[in-house]
Amino acid sequence: MDFSPPRVFCEVVHRLTGNEHLVLWGLAVGVGGAAIGFGELLGLIQLTAFGSPLAQVQTLAGGLTWWHLLLVPPGGTVYSSVCSYTSCFQGERHLG
Repeated sequence: MDFSPPRVFCEVVHRLTGNEHLVLWGLAVGVGGAAIGFGELLGLIQLTAFGSPLAQVQTLAGGLTWWHLLLVPPGGTVYSSVCSYTSCFQGERHLG
């Protein structure tokens, strides 16, 4: 039997309600709410980091040179990789 958290959650809700449609509606509302929350979180991060909403950030990015814009994706990749490595392995060395 699969004991993954989403599967267990669905089983518990199904047993409590006895209605599969209610489970699907709940999941749809949860996913939609998470998507809206993610968009709002990005807006808050942009407002905090740049002090302006998205439209002004686009105007700011339009004034950058082409090589500045090319550095953004690799910079984000390196940043997220370092954060993932330090949070997952906490500096331990794992040999594969």
